[in-house]
Amino acid sequence: MHYLWASAICLQIVSWAGAAPVGRAAAQDVASVAATGQQQAPQPAVPADQPAPTPAGVPQGPGRGAGPVQEEQAPAGPEEPQAAPPTGPMRLEPLMVTEERVRYHGEPPENPMKSTLRLQLKLTGERLGEVVGLGPLVIEEMVDDAGTVLLSPADVQSRDTGQMSSVRNSKRLLSLGFAARTAEAPAPSRTARKLAKLTGWVDVVYAAESEEILIDNPLQYLGREIDHPRLKELGLQIQVIKPGEEIQERRDGSGVGLDLSQCSKRIRDVELFDAWLRPLYPRSRQVQTAEGRSYTYYGSIVGKVDEDTQMFLSVYPQIEEARIRFEFQDLELP
Repeated sequence: MHYLWASAICLQIVSWAGAAPVGRAAAQDVASVAATGQQQAPQPAVPADQPAPTPAGVPQGPGRGAGPVQEEQAPAGPEEPQAAPPTGPMRLEPLMVTEERVRYHGEPPENPMKSTLRLQLKLTGERLGEVVGLGPLVIEEMVDDAGTVLLSPADVQSRDTGQMSSVRNSKRLLSLGFAARTAEAPAPSRTARKLAKLTGWVDVVYAAESEEILIDNPLQYLGREIDHPRLKELGLQIQVIKPGEEIQERRDGSGVGLDLSQCSKRIRDVELFDAWLRPLYPRSRQVQTAEGRSYTYYGSIVGKVDEDTQMFLSVYPQIEEARIRFEFQDLELP
């Protein structure tokens, strides 16, 4: 009986040895056994002209088995409706009108609140996806149907025509179908039911594409213009503010100041990275030099700006500026 048991063991060992892998695969199996202390059960031999069996619970992928790859698909569900892109010329349409009435019981304070009317228009049209900059809603004339002149051309200030806010996510505008612009005016007469006349405009900047320009060690240009061939080709003049020229800024090396006054409408974004390309997450704010010149300070919230800092400028190679005017009559009041 002992002889038969030993013979069976020897036959089993010979069987395993005959099916053992060779070369690099054999070395990997030996290393696996040495590392885990466990040996996998022998796999049955598979003829060369047949696909290897796939273990249970393991999905097939490219290179597994034979024939086309079958991918699991989620059960079909209702598709979310997508808004159709706006069509037609760029235009401003009424969106909302609200009023806020204020009444003081007794003596009003030194700077009392006033009753106001808030007007909101929506900018829409076939070029909405190209909008990269928007000016404020400028009301040139507003007259209610009681004959009260709420705003006139004399009320338009130069600062209203020079402001411009950046639009970095044009896809979101397309998903909404419009860009909202809001302005305030004195409240109309109590007897008024409509705005008999309403005119004004919104300035718009269009761009079809943007590109990134790498500036290595922007601090090397302190007090002078950034010397980069691509910036010169595009006609973009950007000066790095030298420490000591600013009057409202921290001087601990946590940021960099840029004079973008010559090309602000063509700058999409400014990003700062350290030597390991880890983002410094700069936050921008407007400050002034001792001479009263405005510039933009990009302050890092996670690190220092030093000679190893890299700056990525996202710019628009070409832009187009336009003024979208509007004129409404008999716009109903709330």
